[in-house]
Amino acid sequence: MREEMTDEYQWNRLTSAFKILAVNRSSTSKRLAFFFITEKSLRENFSMLFGYQCDILARIMYIKMANRKRCSRINFLQFADAMMDLIDEIKDRRNRAVFNLMEFNGDGELDIMILMQLFNNIPRETIFG
Repeated sequence: MREEMTDEYQWNRLTSAFKILAVNRSSTSKRLAFFFITEKSLRENFSMLFGYQCDILARIMYIKMANRKRCSRINFLQFADAMMDLIDEIKDRRNRAVFNLMEFNGDGELDIMILMQLFNNIPRETIFG
């Protein structure tokens, strides 16, 4: 029962987060199929979801979710796949998810320049700090 409640709770968190970051291409529908995230919408709405503005982290998240394709529209499944482990209650999974997000070029190592920019722009008490 608790696992079902946790799954429903995580689902609600993901759908709410997605709708905050997304653009709705239908003025009348609230269905997830009509929502998508662009790089612009992610940057503009980042602080509404995370409580602080960090354009470099927004860009990294967008590039990861878009599989390095420019001008992509991120749908809910792409968003959920990228973010599910970030809201996991198990700290090791969250830490791995943050590492995977920050590991930008696929070599298994973090880029010191990106880390320095993030260090200077992300509050310490956040999930990414």
